[in-house]
Formats: sequence, C-alpha cells, structure tokens
Amino acid sequence: MTGSPWSALDGLAARQHGAFRLDQAVALGLSADTVRQRALREAWRRPHMGVFVLPGVSPDPRLAASAALLATGSRALIAGRTAAWLWGLWRSPGNQVELIVPADRAAPRLRSVRTVRTVSFRQGDADVREGLAVTTVARTVCELARTCGFHALLDATSTAVQRRLVALGEVERCRRRMGRYRGAARLRRVLDELGCERTDSGLERDVRLLLRSAGLRPAPGIYELRADGVVVARLDIAFPAERVAVEVDGFAWHATPADLRRDHVRENAIKALGWLPLRVGHVELTRHPGRFVAQLRAALALRGSTERSRRYIDASLQSTSVRGGAGDGW
Repeated sequence: MTGSPWSALDGLAARQHGAFRLDQAVALGLSADTVRQRALREAWRRPHMGVFVLPGVSPDPRLAASAALLATGSRALIAGRTAAWLWGLWRSPGNQVELIVPADRAAPRLRSVRTVRTVSFRQGDADVREGLAVTTVARTVCELARTCGFHALLDATSTAVQRRLVALGEVERCRRRMGRYRGAARLRRVLDELGCERTDSGLERDVRLLLRSAGLRPAPGIYELRADGVVVARLDIAFPAERVAVEVDGFAWHATPADLRRDHVRENAIKALGWLPLRVGHVELTRHPGRFVAQLRAALALRGSTERSRRYIDASLQSTSVRGGAGDGW
C-alpha cells in the first residue's frame, strides 16, 4: 500500500494484530467506499461487521480476540479462557473469544464470541496484554470460574500465584466484589484449598495429596527456614522433626542459568543448616510416585533416628555438664 493514509492504516492494523475497524480507516483520511472497494477487490477477510483484516495476516487467536474487541466497541475486555491463555494460565484460547462488557451497554452477537454483561464491571478490572484490552489476572481467575471445573480452576489460580502475577488476597477481594454469580462457590472452594495450605503450585498440591494418601503428614503450608532470625529459605514441603525438605520442581521455574544458580545457593543454605532436601518433579510424580514415596520414607526413617540420637547426646552432655559443675564447686 502506498500513500500516507494507507501507511497509517498499515501501522494501526499491525498494532491490532492485523485487524481494523472501518471508522478507524475513515479517521485516518480514507473514505469508507474506497476501503470497501479495495477490500472487495482484494478479498479481504471480514470477521465481523465493519471489521477488516489486512491481506497477508495469518489467522491467529490474538487476531480473533482483537477483531472481537473492535466489533464490540469501547469498554469491552477479553476475559475467561481467552484472557487466561494470554496470561499463560491456560493451554488453549478455546474455540470462542470470551469478553465481558458493562451491564448498562448492549453487545452485538458475534460469531465465535461469547460476551458476558456484568454489573460488577469496573475500569480497575482492565489491563493490557500483548496490545489487547484484557481483564486483570484477579478478574480473569474470577471469570474463569464461570466455565471451568474445580481442578482446572485450582491449577490456573495456583499457577498465577506461583508466577507472582496475582496474590490470593486480590482474587478474594475481586470475588467478594462480584457477589453471587455462576462459579463463585467453586472459586471460593479453590481459595479455601489454597489458603488452607498456603501452597502456590498445582504440582505441589498433587505432591501433598500423594503424601496424604501414603499416610505422611508434613508441616502445613510453606515452611520458613530461619537462621539467626533471618529467613534463609521457604520450603515447599517440610518435615521439621526429621529436618527433611521436599522441593517441588516446576520446569518453568528451573529452566534458565540464573534459576539454576539461585537453586544451588538456596540448596547449599538448606544443607548448611542440617536439612536434607529431596527434589520431585512432574515426571517423577506421574510415572514413579511409589518410588518417590519410598525414598522419602527411607530418608525420614534415617533422619528420624539420627535426630533422636543427636538429641540424646545433647541431653547427656548437658546433664554431665550440670553434674560436673556442681561437683567442682562452681
């Protein structure tokens, strides 16, 4: 395309993942008829009324989401599974683009788009992800509760917390503000589950369930390991009596050289305080859960006997010191 208005339209469409609205082209100095004629002549795609896709743009979930936003108009936000996918909390964007709009405005019916009108819509729920207007992570989790099951919602929520995209308190405040809606009770169960054990990882939850079924009872929640009053490490799963820690490895958090260096420093600090760290990942948990439980039991038995011996020796030394001190006349 040549000429200033067409070049400007190129730039605008590029920022919108290849799509633009007819009135946007008019605002750039092009006539509506000129755009329609060229679109007809070059067989431009029109995913929705008044929305065009420039030639050469490949179909993409982001393009579909952008086109849905353009067709719906202002104050619409990408939500639900689509937003969860954009935030990296969901594996697939799904077959429909999911949007929310305020209850006081109408929303057009669009092909392959699911729009929810909600009275709890607030500007504070808006964020931007990959150039698209999306719900914040907290609102995304709340909206996700409308359509997905308990375990899927639990995994998405714990993943968001683990990646430090949101805090559980933010999700809880958003849930309370939204009031009663389809999925609210399910989300409350998820928050209760995560809040009860203060666990940030879906994989960690699975490990805890495995340990429970095996009759093993670690300390509840994240265990803070301290030295001289300073937190040296926060242990995923801990058995304080035996000083055994279970570190749950999600690949995404141990995949770079910097992550590996931090892991080594942290593990050395744990060992220096006399703790035995055991590591478990997704493959071990899914393919060899019995082997991991057996290894953990052996470690607990060994460390348990060692700790009892150490406490006995310490007590004996202390008793001897007291008796010896009194006999020497101190």
